[in-house]
Amino acid sequence: MKNKKQNSVAHESKIVLRILPNEFLITTTYLAERYQTKSTFIRWPLPKTVNPHNINADIELLSDHLARLAKAYHLEGNYISVILPHSIAPLKTIEIPLNLEVAADKKEYKNQTKQPYDFWKEFDDALVDFKQAEIRANYLYSNQMDSNSKMLYSAISSKTIKDYVTMILSGNLYPVEFISEDQSIIKIVESRLTRVEKERPFCVFHLSKGNHKLIHCSHEEINVAKVDISDLDEILFDEITADTDFNNDFWQEIAQRLTSALKQAVLFLRDERKVSKFESVFFVSDYNHESQLFKLFNKNFRLANFRSLSTQFMCFN
Repeated sequence: MKNKKQNSVAHESKIVLRILPNEFLITTTYLAERYQTKSTFIRWPLPKTVNPHNINADIELLSDHLARLAKAYHLEGNYISVILPHSIAPLKTIEIPLNLEVAADKKEYKNQTKQPYDFWKEFDDALVDFKQAEIRANYLYSNQMDSNSKMLYSAISSKTIKDYVTMILSGNLYPVEFISEDQSIIKIVESRLTRVEKERPFCVFHLSKGNHKLIHCSHEEINVAKVDISDLDEILFDEITADTDFNNDFWQEIAQRLTSALKQAVLFLRDERKVSKFESVFFVSDYNHESQLFKLFNKNFRLANFRSLSTQFMCFN
């Protein structure tokens, strides 16, 4: 039986929810000491596989299990941030023909974005799939030579937001913000970097069922490359335990296949996207036994420093 101290995380300052195909993942961040935060996470298994990219068909089931989770960990009534999958809230860098360092252009931008859908549909073809959308754009920098500005941009279907709000309120929690998956991962990594490291470009390798990706981050832009991992290898991820021994021909062959997929994504970013040089790739995984998976990928990967963040977290199952 878990004691009350372990079973309660309501005192944490920030609570973040992600829906994965087979579980809820709750991450909490709290002030452990002065100027120092710590993170914990809770894994709550679901009774069936759901589609995080379209939760409408399973809203009742998800609401019921979210309410159970909230009650078990004394979270009822708390405010919660929600991470939206890359497929429904991709993070992009978009260039607009306005120099936002110039007062006149900044004023024109403010006026034009009073009707955000009409303005951004000229720059984001994906908006034609939405009747209504929640759009967010943040200024990155301006190119003084051609009077353009680079923006960090994300658009989400308003219907998707409505489904998530319904599910969370029914789970006795209050949604306060929706964050794109890519942006949340970047924030997690940046929070653990030194001041010098934050000044340099870096990559994040996110291992997430059906949506494995390599994210390149710099002050100028964000680029995302898909990492092609087969369904068969994904099944093997679930079978890995803390005692799995990778020192045999079977796992060595898998390790070579996996690192080859990661290398292809790195080469795509370097050769096709022409991204700025980076020294480190940070590994983040939605699977259990992250430290074991890190060993599997790290075995043959030599294109950059391969680093894990798993030791920064404490897990409640």
